Amino acid sequence: MTVRLGINGFGRIGRSAFRSSLERTDVDIVAINHTCDDAAYLIHALTYDTTHGTSKYAGCMDILDDADEQGRRKQYLVVYSPSSGAERTVLAKALLFSQRDATKLDWSAARVDIVLECTGKLKTKEAASAHLAPKPTTVAASTGSASTAVTSLSTPMPPPPPSPPRYVIISAPSSDARTFVYGVNHGDFDADADRIVSNASCTTNALAPLVHMLERLYGVDQGMMSTVHASTASQKVLDGFSSKRTDWRSGRCASANIIPTSTGAAKALSKVLPWTEGRLHGISIRVPVCNVSMIDLTVQLSRPCPSKEEMMRNLDRLAASDPALATVFASTDLALVSSDFIGRQESCIADADASCRLGDNWYKIIAWYDNETGYATRLLDLARHMDLKSKAAAAVVPVACQVALPPSAVSLTAAAI
Repeated sequence: MTVRLGINGFGRIGRSAFRSSLERTDVDIVAINHTCDDAAYLIHALTYDTTHGTSKYAGCMDILDDADEQGRRKQYLVVYSPSSGAERTVLAKALLFSQRDATKLDWSAARVDIVLECTGKLKTKEAASAHLAPKPTTVAASTGSASTAVTSLSTPMPPPPPSPPRYVIISAPSSDARTFVYGVNHGDFDADADRIVSNASCTTNALAPLVHMLERLYGVDQGMMSTVHASTASQKVLDGFSSKRTDWRSGRCASANIIPTSTGAAKALSKVLPWTEGRLHGISIRVPVCNVSMIDLTVQLSRPCPSKEEMMRNLDRLAASDPALATVFASTDLALVSSDFIGRQESCIADADASCRLGDNWYKIIAWYDNETGYATRLLDLARHMDLKSKAAAAVVPVACQVALPPSAVSLTAAAI
C-alpha cells in the first residue's frame, strides 16, 4: 500500500521529489501546492530542466479541470505512462492548490497522509503545524447530531470524515523539530510523538552516513568538513545585497565567484549523531555549478587504518550489510567529475581515487552528492518509513485496551457465527 504525499512548494526540491516519485510504486504524490499563475506552467517546468534535461514524460502530462459537489473548480496534474500507448494509463494524479497561506490548505481533500514542506519558509514546528490543523471543510464533515447515530446493524455506516495529514517533513534544517537522516537514525522515529520532523539538509544527509560508518569501523576523534557546494536559488544572479546581515559575501554574483560561507551541516549532524557535537566542524564554499556538491572531510580516527583501499572496502562492506545504508551510500574508484553524478540517488558517493591517507590515523575523504535528486529521494524514503512505522504502531493493540469476554458472551458470539 502506497503512502499518499502532498508537496507544499514546487521549487527545485519539490519538483525533484515529484520526478523521483514517478519512478517508485511505494509513494504517491496526490496533491501539490504551487504559486504559478498558470497550472500549465507546471508541465513546462517538469518537462524542461537545465540540470536534469528533458523529462522522459514529455508529452505525457496534462492538466485536467473538474468540479466538486458544490461546483467549485478543481484542477489536477496528471502524468501518463509513456509506454501506455493510446490507452493512456494514469501514472500519477495530483490535486493542485495555489495558496500562499498554509492555514488555508485543505490537504484532506486529497486524503494526504504526509506533507513534504518544501517552501524553505515553514521551518519550525509552530509554522509547519498549519498543515496538520483540521480545515473548515474537515471540521464540517466530522460534525453531526445524535439523530445520525447508528441504531441497528442494517443502518448503512456513513463514510469516515476526511482527516488532516498525520505528519509533516520539513525539507530543511529546523531549530526545534526532531531531525532524521534516512540510513542513520531513521529507526528512532516515534510514530506517536514525532508529528513534525526535519529531513536536515542535503549536506547533512551526505555527511551523516559517512561519519556514522567511520565511527562504527574506527571511531572518530575529530574532523573538519568543507562542502564545495553547487549554487542554489537563494543566491544572486548579479551582485546585490545579502539577506544575511553577517554574511555579505552571499550577496555576490553566484555565476562569477567562489563564495565561502557558513554551513549548519555540522550543527545539524549533532542532532542526528549526538556524539559528534564539538568533534566535527564545517564550512561551505559555493561554486558556480548548477548541481552536485562535494564533501571534503579531514578526519582523525581513534583506531588505525593502514590504507585508504582497506577503508573503502570496509565502508562498502558495512553499507552492504544494512539495506538502508546500502540505499544511501556508494563508492567509486573512477576518475569522475561533478556532472557525472547528476541524477544519482545516493546521499553520499565516496571517491576512492581522490581520497588519501595523511598519516597515522588522519584521512582525507572526498565524497559526492546530487544535492537535488539525492536529497529528494531521501524525503520519499523517510516518508515511506514513517508511514510504515505509523501503520505498524496502529496495528498493535495495547494490553490495557484488550478486554476479556465472559464465557457467556463468547458462547453467544460463537452461536451467532
